[in-house]
Amino acid sequence: MIGVFAIIFLLGMIGIILGMLKPSLILRKNPSRKKLVKVYGALIVASFIGMIVTAPPPQSQQTQSTNQIKEETKTEEPTEAKESTKVVSVSVDKSSNTEVSTKPEEKQIDKEHRTAQEPQAELVKKSKADLEKKERLPSAKTPQKASEVSTNSREPFQVGYTTYTIARSWWSSRLSKNEFLDQKPDAMFLFVELSVKNTDTKPRSIPPFKLIDENGSEYESSSKAMFVEKNINLLDSLNPNVTKSGVVVFDVPKDHQYKIVLSGGYWSTDKTMIPLEPKK
Repeated sequence: MIGVFAIIFLLGMIGIILGMLKPSLILRKNPSRKKLVKVYGALIVASFIGMIVTAPPPQSQQTQSTNQIKEETKTEEPTEAKESTKVVSVSVDKSSNTEVSTKPEEKQIDKEHRTAQEPQAELVKKSKADLEKKERLPSAKTPQKASEVSTNSREPFQVGYTTYTIARSWWSSRLSKNEFLDQKPDAMFLFVELSVKNTDTKPRSIPPFKLIDENGSEYESSSKAMFVEKNINLLDSLNPNVTKSGVVVFDVPKDHQYKIVLSGGYWSTDKTMIPLEPKK
């Protein structure tokens, strides 16, 4: 009930405020401020009295005493728990002391067993380390390093877990011989024919290709060549020991010297720059 009287009280206050500004908004017949104050004033007083009457009584002394008893019991419980833990710890210590005193021979046997196992564990660790070193070392059939390979060599070279072979590069003003796929370049199309091989033990996505000129400006591959035949897309995934051959197309100015930036993998930090000598 107290909520109903509170709503009536608020409505009466709002009615008085609006009626003092403009009585005709509240009273339609004979609007006047005196009549408004009498009607809504009586409504406010009555609702206020109703709120006082229907208000809940304060807590009794009995409820306060029960709350005090609950708080006292809560404070007493942790102290009892602490005492019980002390008793348990003391009993455990006593039992452990008796076991140590009654079984000294078992300790000596354990020590001898551990000393015998330590050299074996060291040998296992050394053998694992040697195997890891052998796996990291390049074999006699590994490809050349990127810095030793030119664009005309057609020999594979490895960057990270990806092996590249650059066959050739050339300039062209046409994207394709197919009329439906052919588009005009914004500058000039630079084709780079190469192959990519995944030498990792897991499937890997083909990393992105970039060009960099003599001024340090970077150029991405052209999106116009997405549907060109043998185009290598960045979303292609290669399984282990699988090779994909094709072309990468760039739309760049012709009056610069370019190097192709090859990455060791999509998430690899290994990168190598190879100079290109495209045919005109």
